[in-house]
Amino acid sequence: MLSVTSLVRNSRVKKLFDGLLSQVPKVLDIPLKVPPLDSWNGGHFGLVGIAFDYLIRFELQRRCLHTRTEGRGWIAEGAAELLLSKIHLGISQPTSTSAWPCNSTIYEMARRYENIVSEAKSFLITHYLKDAVPESQPSFESRRTMAEHALRLARLDPYYRNGYLDPEPEKIELGDVDNLLKMLDIVPWADLCSPTMLWLNPILGSPRMGIAADADLISGDRLVDFKVTKSNKLREYMPQVLAYLILARARHVDRPEFPLVMTAGIYYARHGILWCMPESMFVEQQGFNQIEKRFFGLVDELNHRPTSTLEEGGP
Repeated sequence: MLSVTSLVRNSRVKKLFDGLLSQVPKVLDIPLKVPPLDSWNGGHFGLVGIAFDYLIRFELQRRCLHTRTEGRGWIAEGAAELLLSKIHLGISQPTSTSAWPCNSTIYEMARRYENIVSEAKSFLITHYLKDAVPESQPSFESRRTMAEHALRLARLDPYYRNGYLDPEPEKIELGDVDNLLKMLDIVPWADLCSPTMLWLNPILGSPRMGIAADADLISGDRLVDFKVTKSNKLREYMPQVLAYLILARARHVDRPEFPLVMTAGIYYARHGILWCMPESMFVEQQGFNQIEKRFFGLVDELNHRPTSTLEEGGP
């Protein structure tokens, strides 16, 4: 199955979307409020980006009591389960030292990964979300501890995604924690929290579609993709958002209880800015229906299967 990230890198998909995105600005004139730490100063740009995805979800759950979570659960959980599955298969030592940069056995690393996940879940449920009041703030100590858990979870993700195992998954850099909390402080919660509906990680793809896809957030009728970047580029990031929009439309047709997305955009976490466009800016363009159909046709072609799959019964 294709991922949306790999799909929008395809030259034919890029060409298909070019006309729809021509009216989207190339860049936004927005100030950078929380710069990333330089690596020489102890910063870990990629790690902090993954950790922020965890942390903002935890805070959205705390603030929006009607939050609905879809998807496969935390990626970190998947990483721990993947390690445990190796034990169940009778594998006790790695077969490749390049993919195993530590002296611990698989069992030892699985236990450490599992502990990180269970401790994060325990703190989230028994402390951070307990007696949640949207208007209030958790104590500074509680927010800091939650950020530390998010960073540990972020260290587990690469094993699930590409097989890289972090030899120090419990390691925390204070500069990374501070950077996370600064980004959390500038989130425009009123823009992200809908009083009616909030879906975290809504599933947009399926095996039948041939696409593995879950978006970051649907709040009310607004689909939002999170970007933890110092860049102010816009058009470069929009193909992924447009793909999510097309997939969300297909899921709503197939399952009317799924939210009807009317706006879509990007939240720039280091700028504290949410930028959105109405769905009509895309769907009312001439030829959109044909582009939408061609999009699913390309998905079928890239998956090497007949192009009639979706027409035979929906996603």
